[in-house]
Amino acid sequence: MSGLGEFLMTIRTMTREQRDEVLARQKQEPGRLFGKIAIELSYIRD
Repeated sequence: MSGLGEFLMTIRTMTREQRDEVLARQKQEPGRLFGKIAIELSYIRD
């Protein structure tokens, strides 16, 4: 699991479903950063 994803859920910036989607994409594209994917999906801002 992503430490960043857990943190973002804790501070209620991201839902569990959003985190799971980012993690699924990360599995499809190894090496991609959690934060970069979350930004591309507009779940967080940089």
